[in-house]
Amino acid sequence: MIRRIKLDYEGLYPVVTISLVLFTYVIAIFLKGNGILAVYLAGLGLGRAEFPNKKSIMKFHDGLAWISQIAMFVTLGLLVYPSHLLPLIGAGLLVTLILMLIARPVSVLLCLLPFNFSMPKKIMLSWVGLRGSVPIILATFPLAAGIDQAQTIFNVVFFIVIASVFVQGTSIPMVSRLLKLDVPLPNRKTYPLEFEKVEGVDAELTDVVVPYNSAVVGKMIKELNVPEKCLIMLISRNGKFAIPSGLTVIEGGDILLMLASDADLAAFQEKLANFKKE
Repeated sequence: MIRRIKLDYEGLYPVVTISLVLFTYVIAIFLKGNGILAVYLAGLGLGRAEFPNKKSIMKFHDGLAWISQIAMFVTLGLLVYPSHLLPLIGAGLLVTLILMLIARPVSVLLCLLPFNFSMPKKIMLSWVGLRGSVPIILATFPLAAGIDQAQTIFNVVFFIVIASVFVQGTSIPMVSRLLKLDVPLPNRKTYPLEFEKVEGVDAELTDVVVPYNSAVVGKMIKELNVPEKCLIMLISRNGKFAIPSGLTVIEGGDILLMLASDADLAAFQEKLANFKKE
């Protein structure tokens, strides 16, 4: 539908997607289904699809999502009395430790058995399982139903989420360095280049982060044997942009802005991971 609609104003496309979200939710509820799950699946489908003005639509919904999250946490915070959390510190810490050190690591290791992940990556995946707003929202269901001990359940869940964020959230950089899996964060500044993927052009702009321990560090771009249809448009280094040439030396932490198809990009990323001078 979004591909077929030809609107004169780019700003109307987010209005169309919001209408589609509401339409999807209502139809799912009318059919006795789960409206939230239906919208989530529709979002996954849109994320994989190609349609006009996709970048501007994603930016709009990203801002909308942040506003929604802020409003949600403020609302949830109004349901909590700090004085009610103090008596639950012991039970909350016990459950938090069981989740962090036993339940999640075991579940992650079992789920990743069919996949060829190294043990450091499995440990990292186990550690970054932060509890967020979803369990708090689910904990409001007993409150709404008026069951016994509903407030206690809500307070324990809230405490676990806060403890998880403070313990796991703040330790992620340290754990990633210990496991030698740390990579620089992508530069979120607006790039001086924009490229809207259109029908018939199998390419898009993508960030590629060069790990600090990559074998390509210290090599010139011409030594990397970059796929023919994979172009390095810009390099972001220490917050500054540079136009690369074949003689440009790659440094750890560089963020490469690349124009490439999915296949060529995957081939280049594989080369970064398993570089050997040819």
